[in-house]
Amino acid sequence: MAPYEVLRELGEGGFGQVVLARLKATKELVAVKKIAFKGHRSVLELSRIEIRVLRRLNHVHIVRFIDHELSPENAIIIMEYCAKGDLRGLIEDAISSRRTIAKEVIFDVAVQLCMGLHHCHHPSSMAGDVILHRDLKPENILFDAQGTLKLADFGLGKVLTPEQHHTRSFVGTPGYLSPELLHGRPYDVKTDIYSFGCVLFELIMLRCPRANAKGISRGIDLLMPSDVDDGLRMVCCRMLSMDPLSRPTTSDLLAESVIAGWLRNNTLSHPQEGDALWEREKELESKANALTKRAQRLDQEAARLKGIEIELKSREKRLQGREATVDAQYRKFVREFVPDCMRLLRPRLATRKPTSPKSLTSPKNVK
Repeated sequence: MAPYEVLRELGEGGFGQVVLARLKATKELVAVKKIAFKGHRSVLELSRIEIRVLRRLNHVHIVRFIDHELSPENAIIIMEYCAKGDLRGLIEDAISSRRTIAKEVIFDVAVQLCMGLHHCHHPSSMAGDVILHRDLKPENILFDAQGTLKLADFGLGKVLTPEQHHTRSFVGTPGYLSPELLHGRPYDVKTDIYSFGCVLFELIMLRCPRANAKGISRGIDLLMPSDVDDGLRMVCCRMLSMDPLSRPTTSDLLAESVIAGWLRNNTLSHPQEGDALWEREKELESKANALTKRAQRLDQEAARLKGIEIELKSREKRLQGREATVDAQYRKFVREFVPDCMRLLRPRLATRKPTSPKSLTSPKNVK
């Protein structure tokens, strides 16, 4: 592992601490996460997961993994240092100063977070695998010295291979859990989208959408003031849908007009991401045009089939009319012809001698 010099403590938790350090070789400031297992195998496993996930992720909006050391007693993970703290600090500053967070800031955070999450959820980034964060909350969203957002803390992350579509482990932070995870049902990337929606709602309203963040069984309150941007409100409510199938994917979010418009009108910290998004937008626009043409062809085919159906019904009606005419003519013929025949036959039948039953058995008739 790269040697480093500890400068000061950044934070402390139940199983370890995070310190600010300087790499001796490059003088780069880094964050060093020290985790003591204390005999807890679950903590060891979470550390292994975080290391495995971070090593696979390489994106400007995901905290950069530098090095690690793993022993039976503890783990040390070296990551890039995010000098401007976390999103929780931004929210608490707004609350303490009794002001709302500017719409521009909310959009900027939402777009950068969506890009980082898209990298996790997009199979092409990881040879077909999908990574769930499963603990998306303001404390795990950091900012570097330039203000660039970094998604961090993948200790509860989950790798889904192409053969796996869902998982059902109960993990996460109360107040940010999706309904399906909360109720023990199988879940996929849409659980992260729900947590993302909770974070977005908290940026807008300065409170968690759950009426009681500690009482995770409580419902959610999505009421927002009328001055909240309509596009932002719509996107947030879709992300917080109780039905996972109704929630957008990160691809859907990046293609949303409200987000795409923001990207067109604002300069990103990393312009190359904008280029990638424009390409994505062009790709989606091309697909939309292809679908429109296909829909037009289907409409034309449907109209053609409708015309055939109308013609067949018309022919059927004409045939039914002809059948009714023939039937009426036949009935008229029977009514008029049979009586005439009987009148003609009646004289001949009257003059004909009846045959005696005895004559039928007389010896003359026996050969």
